[in-house]
Amino acid sequence: MAAAAVNKRESLGRRKIGTTGGGSQERVGTVAPEIDKTIDNFVETTLEMGMYLSPFYLIKDKGVEGIRKQFHEIAAYHAPDAMYKYTAFAANPAKNRYNDVVCLDRTRVILRQDVPPLSGYIHANWVKFEKHDKEFIATQGPLEDTVGDFWRMVLQEQCPSIVNLTKVCNTISYLKQQY
Repeated sequence: MAAAAVNKRESLGRRKIGTTGGGSQERVGTVAPEIDKTIDNFVETTLEMGMYLSPFYLIKDKGVEGIRKQFHEIAAYHAPDAMYKYTAFAANPAKNRYNDVVCLDRTRVILRQDVPPLSGYIHANWVKFEKHDKEFIATQGPLEDTVGDFWRMVLQEQCPSIVNLTKVCNTISYLKQQY
């Protein structure tokens, strides 16, 4: 596949696309000019720097139009409604550190050990990475009232390791209860 050479915008919403074979075609832009410019700058800079390593090698293979097509495919995607349900999260606001970081029902960890107070909810989800056999648990730092739930989860799921990816405190306040 030949890499596309992008000419300067001739008019708002239209641009000529030249290929290395010498032909050109005109297309009507479907994204805001700012997005077009950002994509162009990203592609130019990446290719100039010789960044052909994953995922940047895709730029050379797909060209600008290929990246635009992929952008539109991703932007047009609408996940099935069941994929983003978070009823348990909504029912347990006191156990959530942030109201804009949801805990999805489909992948949430459910506490099963009968230890008072009896609640199966913890703000934690199972996460599976592409091309990786193992699953991991991603959870918020425990609140003062959820430290017990955190350790119930660790014991129940037999977690061999715990990795904290955030600072325990910042200059404003403590972000997590000590656990």
